[in-house]
Amino acid sequence: MSTLSTGFVDGRLYRTCMFVYQLLVIEACLVVALLPTALSVVLLEPDPRNALLFAVAVIPAGPALVAGLYAVRRMEQSPVRDFVRGYRLSWLDVVKLWAPAAVVISVLSADWLVIVALVALWLVNVLVITARFSFRVRDTARLSAYYLGAQWRCTLNLILLGAGFVFLVTLTSDWVAVFLLSPVLCLLARITRPLVADVERRFV
Repeated sequence: MSTLSTGFVDGRLYRTCMFVYQLLVIEACLVVALLPTALSVVLLEPDPRNALLFAVAVIPAGPALVAGLYAVRRMEQSPVRDFVRGYRLSWLDVVKLWAPAAVVISVLSADWLVIVALVALWLVNVLVITARFSFRVRDTARLSAYYLGAQWRCTLNLILLGAGFVFLVTLTSDWVAVFLLSPVLCLLARITRPLVADVERRFV
């Protein structure tokens, strides 16, 4: 390999290209995994009577997001393999918490915004912890609630990330949310590093 080629492979440009490539591949995996949810949500009318149907429709999103978070944390040469592995390892654990939380959010979303926001933040912690660790479901639930306060800086950053994401989608289109998931998950992985490090230090 020439000096020029070696410099390219070892250089910043190559790392940037690989990073973008991996994000695009993970994004494609997310789009495929979320397609049933996206189609179901589009077909359902925004009616309170359809709240439970919305909850059922978004259940596949939980394992997909965990798999995406698992893949963006690893960022290795085979993002598809990492995505599939993350999905296989975590789908059952996350569904056990994601499904009831989705029901609560769907049923209460119209009138109980504060409770919905807290449940959503707790659910993000569930995704973060499940993507990295294999605890019992009840332990994951407790840790996710505990770290809302114990890692309040992470929680504040999550609120800012969520607010920015919602603002961007409001200005553009709901489909933008789907096609920006891998960068958002990458930011989420960075934001929650202190949380993950504390869990690993204290409970692993």
